[in-house]
Amino acid sequence: MFHKYNNSNDIEFVKVTEFCNPPKTLERNLTNEEVHIIETQFNDKIEVVSTLGRQHAIKTMHYVGYIVLPHHVISILPKIPGISYFDMIRYALKLPELKPENFSVSDEGGDNYYDILVRFLLQELEVILQRGLYNSYVNYEDNLNCVHGKILFKEQITYNCNRRDKVFCSFSELTSDVLENRIIKYTLFFLSQYHFIDDKINADLIKYYKRLDPVELMPIYSDIFKYIYYSKVVG
Repeated sequence: MFHKYNNSNDIEFVKVTEFCNPPKTLERNLTNEEVHIIETQFNDKIEVVSTLGRQHAIKTMHYVGYIVLPHHVISILPKIPGISYFDMIRYALKLPELKPENFSVSDEGGDNYYDILVRFLLQELEVILQRGLYNSYVNYEDNLNCVHGKILFKEQITYNCNRRDKVFCSFSELTSDVLENRIIKYTLFFLSQYHFIDDKINADLIKYYKRLDPVELMPIYSDIFKYIYYSKVVG
């Protein structure tokens, strides 16, 4: 879960381990909004308890992850020593090339996996851009001022029966404005709306977004991936 912030300096970073005992006392109490978020969205992962000094404390359960609240970031580390987020992500997503030394993470935020995953995305995107965006032929139908491709006679009679300055044509053009690149652009746009601990990530997201200017921005939904067809590479 992400939240967009106006000032990341107002955020308290809290590191705990799963099944922490005693609960981790916060330097700054949770707001009512944050308590509500935890009780409604993360009640199976963490619990808010009050100490004798009426300070809030976090009691963790069987969960390892990264919980972002409006004024607190709670990083829950594995109880077993020697297991890092890098190892967990590499195993879960089968990413053997995911190495800590390839990523710059802020000292304040530590090696949280949301920043790491976005860094990995940008690393792979840079490889794509250096190689060149995927291009494909796209079919168009349009009412033009001159013949381009082939004339669609049915549409020509329907739309241009009294016009000699227009001709309705069907044609194909090679373009980078294809579904695969639209998915990349919308992903960059979506991620750029949210806060990351490493401030440089937001700047990099905008930089890469601008490099996809020829590609149309359009909302992407999960069912759209079924329209992507992969050709067999012979080599």
